[in-house]
Order: sequence, then structure tokens, then C-alpha cells
Amino acid sequence: STDIASVQAQINQLNVKKAELTKQSSQSTVVAPFTGTILKVDAKNGQAVTKGTEIITMGDLSKLQVVADINESDVKDIQVGQKALVTGTSMGKEKTEATVTRISPLATKIQKGETTGKTKVNVTLELDQAVSVLKPGFNVDVDIMITNKNNILVVPFQAVVNDPSGSFVWVVEDGMAKKRPVKTGTESDLNVEITSGLNEGDSVISSPS
Repeated sequence: STDIASVQAQINQLNVKKAELTKQSSQSTVVAPFTGTILKVDAKNGQAVTKGTEIITMGDLSKLQVVADINESDVKDIQVGQKALVTGTSMGKEKTEATVTRISPLATKIQKGETTGKTKVNVTLELDQAVSVLKPGFNVDVDIMITNKNNILVVPFQAVVNDPSGSFVWVVEDGMAKKRPVKTGTESDLNVEITSGLNEGDSVISSPS
């Protein structure tokens, strides 16, 4: 009858609408492309979002990366695969190694701090093993090993003083500070290699000034 046909048509329309709503519901589910930890939630429950809107920030804490700002004069010595030592106040006495994985092809100007205006290159390193105390956003110190030398003596960069006569450090002998001429080798932002003038076990004043 006409009434039965009308009801059937309504049922068909409802089924079509149900299928469309089911499809939309399945498309509204966001699946993360990797297993990780939610670091930040950028949207509230029930908030309407559009395509491209950032909802959450995720990260794989088992594979933390460090991005270091390298001076343009030093980047020529950096290569992918080089090892580095990572330290920092947030790590306490703990240290870990990292590997250079990427050197940015683009140099940029430093916009703030004591080195404002200098040119830097971003170098990315991946930690060789997870460090539980490190969190995304922490600051660390990176000492990239540009040469592979064994059994070398190094002192903090600020321990070496230069004057017209050459380089020297201050060492503690018999409870007194004494000036000791030295010859230096490879340098980094943190340490200086001492090729002669010091012996292992000498007590060096790290900040003589």
C-alpha cells in the first residue's frame, strides 16, 4: 500500500543518514602515527576544530634529540655520525653520549643572548640511550668530538689564560696557586686539549679570574 511504501522510504532515508553519520564518526577519530607520550593538549573536550588544527603534541621519549647551535666557523668540522658528550645541570652528575644525525643546510642569525647577531647552524643529535631525568625543552651542554684521540688531557676552556708570552694555566702546588705554561691542541666550546705542560692528576684552577 501507499502507507507502507512511504514508511519504507523513510526507513531507507534514515539508514542512509545513519551510514553517513557512522562514516563521519569514524573519520573524526585521530590515530597517532607512532607509539609515544602526550606532551601537550592543545584542544579542549567538545571544542570544534577544523582540518589542520593542532590537537595534541606527542613525542617518543625513548628517542630524545638535542638541537645544538654551532657557530659558522666551527660547523666545517662537524660531520654526521660523530659522537658527542651530553651534560647539564638538569642531569646532575649523569652523562650520556649522542650521535650527530643531521646538519642543517641553512644558517640563521642568533636573535637573543650574548651572541646576538652571530651566525649559527642547527645540528641535531640523537641520544644513544634514554636518560630518565631529561625532559623535552630542557637545556643541555653538548661537546662534539670532532677528532678521535685516546688518553688526552683536557681542561675547562676558561682555565686557559692567554697573554703575549703564550698560554698558561694556574695549578695548585703545596696549597699555593702557581702559573704553569702549557701548549694547547684541539678546542671545543667546553674544553681545551693540553698537549704539554700538565700531567694527569695536576690540580688545575678552572676559573682563575
